Amino acid sequence: MKKSMAWCAALVLVLSLAACGGDDGDSGAVSAEAFAKEICTASAEWQNTLQTSLADFQEAATQQSDPVQIKAGVSDAFTKFRDATDDLIRRIDGAGTPADDGAQEFKDRFTTTLGSIKSSLDDLIGNL
Repeated sequence: MKKSMAWCAALVLVLSLAACGGDDGDSGAVSAEAFAKEICTASAEWQNTLQTSLADFQEAATQQSDPVQIKAGVSDAFTKFRDATDDLIRRIDGAGTPADDGAQEFKDRFTTTLGSIKSSLDDLIGNL
């Protein structure tokens, strides 16, 4: 959790400093602070779901003896994480973009990485 908070604080700082630049005329841009707050909130929720999913996975793998129940529990855990990843992508896309040259690139890289994670989870779930 401390890493998540440190990451969010660094993100707020970087985006706040970037927002201090001149106006590029994009009146539809969101403030760096609002963007960072949404991203940090969504990321924290995603991280909580990951931790819950890992606990569900561990429980399914160690507490069940029936292979069908193990498979269902593991599948449910991965599905929750996949759905949370998809939600995080949507929230990042919906957060707007600060009026900074690097903000769109940050969003694109972040959502591309998350898209790769989601695709891997889709493959994993499909192969269970």
